[in-house]
Amino acid sequence: MHPALHPDSLKALPISIRRLAVLACKDGCTIENVARVRDAFVNHAQDLSPSQRNGLLPVLFHNLSPQPIPSPEQLEAIDSVTSDAILRATICLDTTRFLHTIPQSAGIDLWPRVWAWSHFIATYREFLPEPPSQPHFETYFIVLVGQFRAHEETWALISRTPGFRAFLAEIWKILPSVEEPQREFIGRDIGNFLKGLRAREAATIEELIDGAGGTVTDLAQVVIEHMKLVAERPSPGKVSGSHTADMACLMFFIQEVDQHPGDDDSAWFLLPFSPLFKAFLRQDGLVTLLTVMQTLIQSDHSSGTDEAFGLASCLLTVTRILVAPIGVLFLSHAVSGGLLEVIVLGATLRYSRIILQQLRLLLRLTLPYMVFHGNIIALEHFLPPVLNNIASAETFRHCPLFSDWENYRKVAEQRIAVLHTWTMENPQRACNNIECASVDLKTSFKRCSGCRSSYYCSPECQSADWSMGRHRTACRSYGTLTLHEGPAKTTFTRRERDYLRAMLHHDYTIHVRKIYAEQIEFIAANPACSALLTVFDYTCRESSAVWINIHSATASTLATELRESSRDEYDDLLRRAQRSGGAMQLHVLRVVDGSNFVSFVIPLRCDTMVWDEVCALSSSVDKIDNADGQPTERFQSLIEVALKGIHV
Repeated sequence: MHPALHPDSLKALPISIRRLAVLACKDGCTIENVARVRDAFVNHAQDLSPSQRNGLLPVLFHNLSPQPIPSPEQLEAIDSVTSDAILRATICLDTTRFLHTIPQSAGIDLWPRVWAWSHFIATYREFLPEPPSQPHFETYFIVLVGQFRAHEETWALISRTPGFRAFLAEIWKILPSVEEPQREFIGRDIGNFLKGLRAREAATIEELIDGAGGTVTDLAQVVIEHMKLVAERPSPGKVSGSHTADMACLMFFIQEVDQHPGDDDSAWFLLPFSPLFKAFLRQDGLVTLLTVMQTLIQSDHSSGTDEAFGLASCLLTVTRILVAPIGVLFLSHAVSGGLLEVIVLGATLRYSRIILQQLRLLLRLTLPYMVFHGNIIALEHFLPPVLNNIASAETFRHCPLFSDWENYRKVAEQRIAVLHTWTMENPQRACNNIECASVDLKTSFKRCSGCRSSYYCSPECQSADWSMGRHRTACRSYGTLTLHEGPAKTTFTRRERDYLRAMLHHDYTIHVRKIYAEQIEFIAANPACSALLTVFDYTCRESSAVWINIHSATASTLATELRESSRDEYDDLLRRAQRSGGAMQLHVLRVVDGSNFVSFVIPLRCDTMVWDEVCALSSSVDKIDNADGQPTERFQSLIEVALKGIHV
């Protein structure tokens, strides 16, 4: 037995309380004995030193003996002796809230008794005489356990106790019903407990789920409700470091559950979400998280390293969500939930250098996601208010992140402009019969019912392409490389595919001079090349919105990759391009798809004069520009014709 729990320690109490405490430590003591000690102790508690208060520990230890705890069967008819024991234990547990400095090593002996009675009372509360009220009983339990958190041996005993983690989750669940200021203290203690629970272990998460309600969704909801408490903007003077500490602990918990033993950070970012993380996201946990982050950033106390650490933990979780294999699906939710505000406001904090790298990473990681229709719709709605308000502040314009933000803004505004242009246009198509190649509104064509990728202006052209154009042999292969319908387009809706095509065409018109200048240079260096791949790469995370480069369509690494992706489809596209005499060029769109990249071939249908001039000018590269640096008349004519082309 720890010395602090021995009756000899009663001598630390004032004589007036000691006399009553001696009686309460004897076998056969009554409720009245314990109640008198409690009343006398409470009345003088403010005048007692910590060592004097600990003089009450022998009374608690004696009356918390688990021997009188009845079995479930005995609860049907509780006798007076058992009833007295229950009430004495209840009084003792209630009195622990006045003991603020219990010797931590005493927990080894005290904890088994505290747990036995606490678990019994919480489990059978409705059957007990004068049961303690909720959430006061649970509050005092958490406060008591919190005193032992820093003692390694005691905490190991507590955290491994069967049922403790489930009870902790039950208390966590009722946290919103606890009144301030106790709620702040309890929330902080629960957060600290979560950091020491070995959350990766199956037994831990199973108990927490059980206590939260029985499903992983219940546990995720408990986490989110705790976050919402932090998001309630406190009045000046009320906010404290516990708010950021709470978030740091909550983020540590869900990150710990989400990881697997042995994973390093880089591998973790690319792994599928854990069941808890999925449940967290299904219940708009990302939006709640971003709301909390805005609250923390805008609080009067967001100026120290503790707050920076809390925000860094939150940013790590946001990054995990957006970098994951399905992270692109969450950018629109993040933008609508306040991601842009978090980035701008966070960059202007006095300690922003601590989180600046993470903010810059978020901007760069999400840059390739600005090729998807749903994300652009969100940016169209939520970016202008940010630009007109917080992003126009001088403090932000002079912060180190501003150059990255400007690049992000320019790309976003370019893509929004594409959205506006695209929605006003009537889509065009070209007849898939290369011998015809007529161009008209999409509504003027009929689509092949087999591949759903080829369009024809007449039954005659479809019949000719079926037999002479070899579409009969290639029809079934279509659906992987082109932007039309197919089994590989599960994450690319029709609207997304149409927007991608419009975006590529927009960038084609912007960079058309560069494209054909590089094609001419490529043919000059590779005169035997019969077809080119013009690549529009949107996967870059640096300053460029798109990288454009030229490859051989027959002898290049990219051609090999495309052929391996869908051999028959690529070979048919290449054959058609070669047969077209330049009326069909192969343009390649490269975008992110989860943690990987995907390439689509989007043919450009244009006048054969374009390819003829590319080949002709390749033998006189110096004639692309005049001596004054302006394009020659011949090259300018090529550009004007090329701009009339359409992507199909």
